[in-house]
Amino acid sequence: VNLTDYPTYANWLAANVPVITDNKNNTVSLYASVSYSYYNYFTLNANARVDGSNKFGDRSNDKLLPIWSVSGAYNISEHDWMQYNWIDYIRLKASFGYQGNMLSDQSPTTIISKKPTNAYFGEPTSTIKRYPNPNLKWEKTTTTNVGLDVSIFNSRFNLSVDWYNNVSSNLLIKQKIPTSTGYSDQYQNIGSIRNRGVEVVLNSTNIRTKDFAWTMDFNIAFNRSKVLDIYGDNSETNNFIQTYESRMGFKIEKGKPMGQFYGLVYDGLY
Repeated sequence: VNLTDYPTYANWLAANVPVITDNKNNTVSLYASVSYSYYNYFTLNANARVDGSNKFGDRSNDKLLPIWSVSGAYNISEHDWMQYNWIDYIRLKASFGYQGNMLSDQSPTTIISKKPTNAYFGEPTSTIKRYPNPNLKWEKTTTTNVGLDVSIFNSRFNLSVDWYNNVSSNLLIKQKIPTSTGYSDQYQNIGSIRNRGVEVVLNSTNIRTKDFAWTMDFNIAFNRSKVLDIYGDNSETNNFIQTYESRMGFKIEKGKPMGQFYGLVYDGLY
């Protein structure tokens, strides 16, 4: 077909270029788990895992991530001196381990997207869909948990108290990059953050009959985050990660909570 004889059809073809997408992501994992229990007094668990992905940097040599965790529980109520009819169980528990995280839309190499033919020059066009990130690494989190579980009066009252301390390193956060690249920001491993808190869960069965049950649930949690470190360029401009028309944004600052509001002070309504 001579497209010069059918200009309308030619314009339609230029604006509706077929899209062929081919994604190939390689992920490999090895997993092992061991569990041991001693007369239901103590229970220990150990888990080990190795994850690998081609989504991580060609330069960082960080495609493989070994992670592991250990956990245990001590059933105090199993002892003879704790054998009361009104106690169902009292259990102390603790865990410690490492885990990793990655972003599915990142790539260590450039991803180019083909676009329609330029109407003026008559040449095919393309755009950079994903800017290369060859230094990308796994986001790693160290997790510590300590808790207490209590159940009494045939599970009419149940209490769970948990304390946690999570420290994430190589944190994946948007960082400003030169706009000459065609992008204004990019996910980079720019720092570490700590999240620490307590969670309390209480539920009760106030009335329980054959045809009717009245239960109540209560939950409260406290969390405090703190930026422990910022890698590389620590300038305030680069770590102002998001802006709005209201001239407010979120700022990452060492020693301060994550995602704190940052902006100008105004009199009256903001």
